[in-house]
Amino acid sequence: MNGADRVIRWSTAFAVLGVAAVAAVASYEHAYDLVLAHGEAGWTARLIPLTVDGLIYASSMVMLDSARRKTPVPALARWLLGLGIAATLAANVAHGLGHAAGLSHHRSCKTDGNSRRLSGGLRPTAEARGNCSAQVTA
Repeated sequence: MNGADRVIRWSTAFAVLGVAAVAAVASYEHAYDLVLAHGEAGWTARLIPLTVDGLIYASSMVMLDSARRKTPVPALARWLLGLGIAATLAANVAHGLGHAAGLSHHRSCKTDGNSRRLSGGLRPTAEARGNCSAQVTA
């Protein structure tokens, strides 16, 4: 492998890692906000989003291990990967539906100086700015 090939490989790897990091943070925050909106708090609210990512990671590693050993992939690994992907997509869609309804969470509004913000630091959408007490039920 020459120098140009190494640059291409490393730059591609960094780009993929950057995109994956942004997606992971956004997905975690969406799932975390969804868990908060449904009444969980503290460590439980912080850890529940990681269970979905852990499920995806573990099943992916089982599939990778099977491929490296040239053995059949266990059906459970395939099912759990699909379940994990479906769960993370559902959390992101539910979070997005909350935005479409006017507010993204069950959080009450407060002032932070110049502008009204939701207690989590997020701004209410244009429809909800006039009525900051509006709540969305998911």
